[in-house]
Amino acid sequence: MWWCRPTDVNLLQARKSQYIDDVWSWTHSNRLKATMTEFVRCAPPRRRHHIPNSDVLVCNDLIHPVQSVRDLGVYVDGAVTMRTHINHVLSPVSVL
Repeated sequence: MWWCRPTDVNLLQARKSQYIDDVWSWTHSNRLKATMTEFVRCAPPRRRHHIPNSDVLVCNDLIHPVQSVRDLGVYVDGAVTMRTHINHVLSPVSVL
């Protein structure tokens, strides 16, 4: 997780892209496949307007921010609440 002052967002985005590129390279060199890449920007509601909603460049691909992500079965949203996870867990499962 990364954080910065609103005035340093561009610097943080450049560093973050480099770190992600490093992880992507390591993953590729170890023959691991990243089939889905998502990211969410986390901030308390009073700070959300400071965060740009721009894409992140990863290995020449633009990755779009999403409202929530799932990691190890847990859903995390941008406000870092359990609301999204609870909604997914409690939602009725449709059977096809």
